[in-house]
Amino acid sequence: MLMGLISFIMSMIQEFFTISHAYMLCFEFAHTMLFISALCLVLMALGLLNIADSVFRRMRAMDKAETHHLTLAAERKSFGHIQVANTTVEGLEAAQFQCMRHCFLRRNKLPIGDSAGFGGFNFPEYLHRR
Repeated sequence: MLMGLISFIMSMIQEFFTISHAYMLCFEFAHTMLFISALCLVLMALGLLNIADSVFRRMRAMDKAETHHLTLAAERKSFGHIQVANTTVEGLEAAQFQCMRHCFLRRNKLPIGDSAGFGGFNFPEYLHRR
């Protein structure tokens, strides 16, 4: 919007005054560089949104991983990949996440239950909002 205003002002100035070609080249170069940097910023924002979405999906999957399977894997000391809701997560990472969730819920005296249930605290959503 700012570049549109500057372009409009430059076109109005050109109507009333003569601007040398060298100055116009500098303006056009700066205009092009700002446009390219704006495109890069938009692409970077889209990339960051994609990364944030994948992290949130992984947190939801780690939250939904069955604690029984994680405790059995901890007893065997062999964590592998776990497939939860079309998302593959590392077993050790899921166990650490659930341990952190359990400690957080206990320390803050929140109900320990399924986060999707009515009585549970939605821990991944809490982390996502922080």
